[in-house]
Amino acid sequence: MELLELRREIDRLDEELVTLFCQRMEIAAKVADYKKENNLPIHHPGREQEVLEKVGALAGPEWEDYAKNLYVKIFELSRAYQKARNDR
Repeated sequence: MELLELRREIDRLDEELVTLFCQRMEIAAKVADYKKENNLPIHHPGREQEVLEKVGALAGPEWEDYAKNLYVKIFELSRAYQKARNDR
């Protein structure tokens, strides 16, 4: 496969990833609203650990650490968004 074809495939996957990321953040907004209404903390380390373990297993040994690192960043972004939303 040529480099240009590989890059096109990456571009296509990036479009899907961004769409899924935005959908995830929309749900994070609903989670933030629920937490605010029920006086719950934004940060839930136990839940994050559960997700990291699941993501690592899904990714498999070769990609486990990379997938976990990606999700650590996603959690940071989600918490920041939830905090900003709740501070309104």
